[in-house]
Amino acid sequence: MCQLCLNPAGEKSCCCFNLSIGLLAVAAYFGVVGGLDIYQAKQTIPYEETQFIGGIINASIGGYICLCVLLGFLKLGLLAYILTFGAFSVTLVNGVFKLVTFITQWVHWGQGMSDGTIEFQSVMVTSSLTQLLTIIVILGFANLFWSAACVYRAGGNGCEFKSYREIESRSDAKKTDDDAV
Repeated sequence: MCQLCLNPAGEKSCCCFNLSIGLLAVAAYFGVVGGLDIYQAKQTIPYEETQFIGGIINASIGGYICLCVLLGFLKLGLLAYILTFGAFSVTLVNGVFKLVTFITQWVHWGQGMSDGTIEFQSVMVTSSLTQLLTIIVILGFANLFWSAACVYRAGGNGCEFKSYREIESRSDAKKTDDDAV
């Protein structure tokens, strides 16, 4: 099911013109959360290196997704498909990293609070909320990446009211016309 137009038939029949815009929104989210993670890691006492690294990774993923959208918009089909599928894979790995980081941070904070070396900080709550929200976004919008990758591979740019099959048949018809000449 497409996450934007809620088409139950799947990515092959999605005619959502917002695929590229949706990916840009996800990229902006990753950029903002990456910056927030970096800020929160520096505010936490003691300094949280895993969260800092996670923030850099999130900001990098945001830039990577923007690159995928640009390549798709320029209709660089196979390259955009490969990189968008790569973004899909990278975001899933990032979700697992976020989950592991979330668990290890709370174990570390719990041990520190129980032995008195760490006091409760409000950044612990905001950090946890952004990590959980990022995990939800990653899992919730994984199909968006796949839909966009299929549209890019077919030669679309993610900003048109045509289904994947219509875009694919248009490119097949163009190949037939080129072969006839």
